[in-house]
Amino acid sequence: MRAVGIDWGSKSIDIALLTGGRKIKVTRFASAELPQAQTEEQYFENSEAILSELFRKHRFPRDRVVVGLPMQEAMLRELTVPFTSDEQIRKVIKFEVENYLPAFSIDDLVVDSYRLETTGEKTRLMAIAIEKKKLAQRLAVLHRLDIDPIAVDLDVMCIYNAVAASDLVRELNSFLV
Repeated sequence: MRAVGIDWGSKSIDIALLTGGRKIKVTRFASAELPQAQTEEQYFENSEAILSELFRKHRFPRDRVVVGLPMQEAMLRELTVPFTSDEQIRKVIKFEVENYLPAFSIDDLVVDSYRLETTGEKTRLMAIAIEKKKLAQRLAVLHRLDIDPIAVDLDVMCIYNAVAASDLVRELNSFLV
């Protein structure tokens, strides 16, 4: 198994190559600070230049890439729905979130959710929304660099998912990210 993780923040970009099977290890790592940008356009130009340089210099593979976006670009809301089916949750999550984000048109957002808890016939969720425009800008940069990510997530959720998938979670009752 091999995968590349990009932590694409507002001030820096970190890239790690993970390899292994049952025991995963970081086999290559690179990091660079992003120069101060005066405009959003300049931020993406700087990001593209740094991503290009890091991938070229450190010879990171461009397949099996997962991208972590900065938490501050997302809106999170905890909510409860009166059912437990994943299919039902997928069908209604956008409409449920719409009530919590009145300043945005739901059509301008990408919405997803994480199941926090299921009790009886109810599910407590963490709903996450990000503006389509912001996501599209980042994906366009990656596309120009011939990088097609297999997943895009929020930085803190990437850490949570990595820890949740590890053997460490089985040894602990809880953990804090």
